[in-house]
Amino acid sequence: MIFTTSHSNSLSDYIIDYTITVLCGLLLLFAGPTAMSQAIPAIDNKGTIHTIFNGMSDWALENSYVQGQYVVRDNAIYHANAAIPVNTPFAVSSSGATWTLISASMSSTLRASVGPSFVLENEHSNRKLYIEPNGSVTIDANRLVDGFSLMLINHSGEDSNITFTNFTGVFNLNCAKSNITTNANFTLDYLESVLVTVTIYDTDKHLNIHCMQLGFQQVANEMMFDGTDDTDTANDAYYYISKLVNGAWKVTRLDKNDVNADAVADISNNPSVTTQPTTLGACSALSF
Repeated sequence: MIFTTSHSNSLSDYIIDYTITVLCGLLLLFAGPTAMSQAIPAIDNKGTIHTIFNGMSDWALENSYVQGQYVVRDNAIYHANAAIPVNTPFAVSSSGATWTLISASMSSTLRASVGPSFVLENEHSNRKLYIEPNGSVTIDANRLVDGFSLMLINHSGEDSNITFTNFTGVFNLNCAKSNITTNANFTLDYLESVLVTVTIYDTDKHLNIHCMQLGFQQVANEMMFDGTDDTDTANDAYYYISKLVNGAWKVTRLDKNDVNADAVADISNNPSVTTQPTTLGACSALSF
């Protein structure tokens, strides 16, 4: 049932004509003729004319909102906890210039398609994001809180670079086992999925990329060195096998005299080595 009535009222901050509409149990306030969204001029108590948005509209960073304003964002409905100035980043909380979730999302998944980069926000937590053809994703630490998590799924038809910014550290877990803080992006292969989470330790904010271990591993650029091929006799007892496993380098040292004495070096015990060792000298210099 829809009940509508119109009034003219004087508020302490704004003087506006408005329409009250009761829709599905929600009391919505609209300026002028009944509409789901309307930009209206408003005069504050100093006589200054402002443009504010009343009713329910799609959220936009460049808009200002009054307390109790309803917006639609990612197919979910929110209302403003207080007046929200223009250029205020969207944040979900219980007070201040933030938003409260009113309805659950009308869609179980999010989609990053052609157009501006899809920027992750707190309200996207515990969701799935499909990267479609020509879609891109940005992960900004300043927009996310401790405990944020999201599943990224690459349906784009090609490998996709995921951009991140403002994190203290970014860690690729499980597969590459590497700290990629110095880079500005990580690659999500076509038809690959990863879980991304945000954790905060004191003032440090970390992005964790949880790679899903597959039942098989991709091995590439495999090469073998005999320790006797250099002048250092300390290496004579070993073979060294260097390779890339799912894109991450790994060197196995085989003891010629003891098959149970193999040792492994990778970026976890050699954090300063960021590329695959491809010479006998580079392999023998590793920490095992």
